[in-house]
Amino acid sequence: MERIALDQLAWYESTLLRMDGVVHGFGTKGTSIEAVAAALGFSHERIARLHQVHGATVHSLKTVPTGLLTGDALLTVVPDLVLQVKTADCLPILLQGLAPLSSGALPQRARLRLRRFGCHALGASDLHWRSAPPRAPRNHARSDWQSLRRRRIRLWRKFLARHHFPQRRTRGCLEECAEWSLLVGAIHAGWRGLAAGVITAALREARGQYGVAPGSIRCAIGPSMGPNCYEVGHEVIEALTEAGHDPKLIARKGERDRWWLNLASCARAELIRGGVAPDRIDVSPNCTHCSAEEFHSYRRTRERSGRQYSFIALRASVD
Repeated sequence: MERIALDQLAWYESTLLRMDGVVHGFGTKGTSIEAVAAALGFSHERIARLHQVHGATVHSLKTVPTGLLTGDALLTVVPDLVLQVKTADCLPILLQGLAPLSSGALPQRARLRLRRFGCHALGASDLHWRSAPPRAPRNHARSDWQSLRRRRIRLWRKFLARHHFPQRRTRGCLEECAEWSLLVGAIHAGWRGLAAGVITAALREARGQYGVAPGSIRCAIGPSMGPNCYEVGHEVIEALTEAGHDPKLIARKGERDRWWLNLASCARAELIRGGVAPDRIDVSPNCTHCSAEEFHSYRRTRERSGRQYSFIALRASVD
């Protein structure tokens, strides 16, 4: 991950998620979400806020929310909507994936193709349709529709080249790619959220609501308490074991009934079980407990601890 500094603000970006049309970051001390949004050109009214409860509730946002949502994960394909989670020692997880455009936004010929192929089964490897591009919808001027299609084709050409998707660079391939959109998401996951299955719930919601195949998803796991600092009791290991985690892979035994837990390994294992490719998961090496100058840590300062904000958003237009 790369540290980004802008004026008095600082955050970390994952090179895995860096692409045209998406902005994201894992915040540090003293970097508020309002200040970051303003610096990146987003309105503070278009920030989705969560009351986090260490559960597995996922919100799929089709519009800008008007109030505080209760849950631990957010998903959207809405442009210029900033998704954010706040953490101190827990995991912030940001993701992006490929979503077929909603059937109501496509002309009839495109809807028929989506129905034929089954949008829930489509992933990055399915971007190779070779039929003719759809005609302009009646409610769009032809020149406007062609301009929009060309812009989407440019975006997906960059996406295919930079992210190493199958390189079928035919005219039909790129024109069909213009019928896809990006989904972005933000997840808050502590050990309770991992035991509740918040990551699995988010992947299931992405597929059920947006048709996003796990194989097209890329994830970045941000700074959290590291495996050499996060000491837990046997009840935590038991809860994670009941959720399907192998204790030998996620923790090492300490003294007596104590264990040293690797939160990032838990999250990575759950992502892989959910169908995300291992080489599409980026894990930050930063420990919030050790890096007192950069990060807040609840375990280090308890009730006096602040929170750092992690964010991801789609831009409305790409040049």
